[in-house]
Amino acid sequence: MRRFFPQPSRRKTSSDSQKTQPVARLVKNLLSPGLESAFAQSNGLEREYNEDAVLTLEISYAFQESARSMGIYAVADGMGGHLHGEVASKVAVNRVAATLLEHVFLPHLEPSGLQPPNSLTAIFREALIAAHQEVLQKANGGGTTLTCCLVFGNTLTIAHVGDSRAYSITPDGEMRLHTRDHSLVKRLVELGQISEREAQNHPQRNVLYRALGQTDPNEADIFSLPLPSAGYLLLCSDGLWSVVPEEKIAQTIYAYPRLQEACHQLVQLANEGGGPDNISVILVKFG
Repeated sequence: MRRFFPQPSRRKTSSDSQKTQPVARLVKNLLSPGLESAFAQSNGLEREYNEDAVLTLEISYAFQESARSMGIYAVADGMGGHLHGEVASKVAVNRVAATLLEHVFLPHLEPSGLQPPNSLTAIFREALIAAHQEVLQKANGGGTTLTCCLVFGNTLTIAHVGDSRAYSITPDGEMRLHTRDHSLVKRLVELGQISEREAQNHPQRNVLYRALGQTDPNEADIFSLPLPSAGYLLLCSDGLWSVVPEEKIAQTIYAYPRLQEACHQLVQLANEGGGPDNISVILVKFG
């Protein structure tokens, strides 16, 4: 057992202050908050199987006077029925995460602190192509949405195919949607042929025109944003956002400061709204 024995006190000198400053800076950096995340899932009330997949992966490290956190977060909503859909979603999140680890995380953890040789956009593009090919091989006939977020440095990079979503929630409770649904009804809304209200009950609201395993992965949306200094990142499948209004989602997140509890409450709200589909939720807290 370690014991602490206080040393006799002595008068501080100017040299003492100079010696303690680097330690103070180091402690300050180590105590600065990193990434915190949680997730929850449900089959919903009308589905026998869960074809969604989620992934959260975080690495935090500190060296000398610096501290850093990196994270990968992904939600995939499989399609194609039992086995095809669940295999497609699992394959997609695993393959994308493995590619990001290999080409982004591992080089950065080398003693030399190498930066990725390619841009994050190029690395994500490579990851999606690899995921697409693996879905074709292992779940032929199936497909999946994929919304994946990479926190690296001061940047949030998002790769998106399908109609799962990524939102940020600001400290004042404003929800900002960062992804665009690759669905038929969303396209009809954009063309002005139907209204948002009509889209909610449209008979083809679940029809996608982009999905891994079904269409060209090069058509994915990939973009980067400045990393928020505070607030939340929310990734979810349509089992949540199509049932629970955005205002209620934001209110729930701030009503339950513990991330895991907030995730479970969001899933419960979706089930209370009928639970027509599988439900997947990831919450990441910044600051």
